[in-house]
Parts: sequence; structure tokens; C-alpha cells
Amino acid sequence: MKSGINPSDINLSKFFSDGNAYSQIEDPFEFKAKDFLDFASEDLKGKSVRDTVNALGNIKRSIDCLFDSLLFVVNFLKHSKRKRWTFPEKMNFLGEIGIITPDILSRINSTRNLLEHEFKKPKRADVETAYDVAVLLYYATVRFTKEFVSDMCLAEEGEEDSGIRLIINRERRKIDILPAYEKKKFASFSVTWDENPDEYKKWRHLIYQVQYNCI
Repeated sequence: MKSGINPSDINLSKFFSDGNAYSQIEDPFEFKAKDFLDFASEDLKGKSVRDTVNALGNIKRSIDCLFDSLLFVVNFLKHSKRKRWTFPEKMNFLGEIGIITPDILSRINSTRNLLEHEFKKPKRADVETAYDVAVLLYYATVRFTKEFVSDMCLAEEGEEDSGIRLIINRERRKIDILPAYEKKKFASFSVTWDENPDEYKKWRHLIYQVQYNCI
């Protein structure tokens, strides 16, 4: 590897996680995404139009709350409020940094119009599908609302004492990339959101790829 390595070029099949350090983080919301999912589940037990409309509203609140919780953990909630990010902008950002996988992202996209146009009478089957998507999204990402990986080591397969260490500073939105072991194949460097947001998102994406692979 060389100085200034591109995270998109790192083949994770050649690395394995050699230990991560986590910080436990609690979002400030009194209601959680799961609360609204539970409300929607209760709503869907009813058969009236009102029950269906209420379920749709709670599904949207669940996804909105989950998005904000995920943004809070990576220290982008205030940023998103200051920039007045829309629902699609939040969704796209979380997809770019790898919290939301492409499969789930496509499912959310397919239900987005239903979630954003509530004045049109919703079809029961569509609302039930939206609920299933919200449940899938929640269980795929809920652990990322409670923990923030602050230190990650990736050892290189077949290369003794070779690998990558990532030190992630949540408050400063900074990632230090340095050799993990004695065998140095690249010079240490840092990436920050303020200086290079595109590069920062790529490294965050790599981090979440590793976390998903460690399930």
C-alpha cells in the first residue's frame, strides 16, 4: 500500500478484523424508532382507513427517528438540521457512508413516495409493505444507534505484522489512517469531514462494511 491510499481500492476479502474499540452512545430522543414501529404494529391490527393512515404515520416517524439516531451517533445530526436536510438527503448520506446497505436503500426508495404523500388515501397492502421495510431497516441498523467504533484494526491475510489501523474521532469527524503493525506499507495520514467530505464518506463506508462483515 502507498501513502494516500484509496479506501475504495481496499479489498476486504484480503483482510480480517483484528479487534475494534467501541464507545457506547445514547441518543437524546424520548421516543425511539422501535416505539413507533410498535405503534404501527398495533394500528395494523385494526381494519379501518383510520388505522391504516395512523400506521403509515407511525412508520414514517419510525424511519425519521431511526435516521436521526444514526446521524446523531456519527455526529451529523446538528449538521443535518443546520443544512435542513430532507428525508431523501438523510437517506442518501447514510447510504453513502455505508450504514444503509444498497438492498435496504432500494427498498426504502420504493416506499418513499408513499411515506411523503400522506394526503392520498394509502392502500392497505402498500402500508403493510412499508411496515415490513421499516422493520427490516430497523433490525439491520439498530446496533449502529447505540455504538460508535472509535478504533479499528484490519490485519492483512498472509502478511505477518501488516495491516491498517483506523482511529475515528467522533467529535472532530476525523479519521486517522496508519499502519497497524511493524510492517509499514504506507505513511500515516488523516481525513476530516471539513477538509475532504467525499474522502471522509469513503472511509466511513469502509468502516461500516467491516462492521457488517463482523456480524
